Amino acid sequence: MDKIKILKTNLKWLIIVVLPLIMIMLVYYIAAVEPESGGGFKLKNPLTEEVEPGAQMNFQETITTIKDDFPTDMSELAVQNAIHHMSHQKVEADKKWGVLPLTEERVDRLLEVVQHNRADYKHGSVYEEILLKWQNKNFTNVDDDHNAIWELQDGSIGRATGILSAKEEQAFIEEKFSNRQ
Repeated sequence: MDKIKILKTNLKWLIIVVLPLIMIMLVYYIAAVEPESGGGFKLKNPLTEEVEPGAQMNFQETITTIKDDFPTDMSELAVQNAIHHMSHQKVEADKKWGVLPLTEERVDRLLEVVQHNRADYKHGSVYEEILLKWQNKNFTNVDDDHNAIWELQDGSIGRATGILSAKEEQAFIEEKFSNRQ
């Protein structure tokens, strides 16, 4: 009788404590690790957002790096994601998934890509309009820009509700990008 009681207690402990821990570790592993082409694994880069043009960043980008990140043959979804992730630096939202520093170089290169693929992108004029404003350092409606892309992606959580103050934006940049080299 005592063995059955001990077994039941151990089984409850396993179900209540150990199983959820294993599930959390599995979710973390899936979120933090990606397969490499050689069959191994590497940690995903947690910084996929960019910072606004002219923002105070502590890393250098080269044209080669940006061309690698934004190749001429980018898919339309990749362009949407880049614009969406860059906008997070400037907007208020309950949830923000993905970040990319919004830099002048990235805006310029992404605009080149969009203009090159204008005929192939269903919403190319939307991307071009947003990027031209950003190229001219016009962020007065960046929340609307964010939401335009968010709606194209059928967003349901994370709608922009306003624009960050300069101080809030600088804090976002420091939090998200201060460890980039």
